[in-house]
Amino acid sequence: MPRGRDYALLMFTHAGEFVGGTGFHARGAAAARYYEIGYWCRTSCAGQGYVTEAVKALLRHAFSAPAVHWVEIRCDPRNRASERVIVKAGLRKEAHLRKVARDAGGKLSDQLVFAKVR
Repeated sequence: MPRGRDYALLMFTHAGEFVGGTGFHARGAAAARYYEIGYWCRTSCAGQGYVTEAVKALLRHAFSAPAVHWVEIRCDPRNRASERVIVKAGLRKEAHLRKVARDAGGKLSDQLVFAKVR
């Protein structure tokens, strides 16, 4: 992995249609660095496997670096579609954090933490 903190990527179909965005966010201290994957998908492209494919590719890329031992994805427990993507990509549920993030309406909400560990 490069030495930056965030890596933003765009997703497109093979035909060139814009699907959404994804990327890595470096987390943790240098001695215990890990990565968080984030993503969003256009509604018109949802449910077609594009995000799952992208997440699997990002995982392969992350674990190609010998120092990477943990990659996580967090999602709102109400977002079942996102949770399905995460599980299909092979991550395991590690935690259910209560009231740790603000949702779009500004209310405190829970987050599920999923991870893949080398």
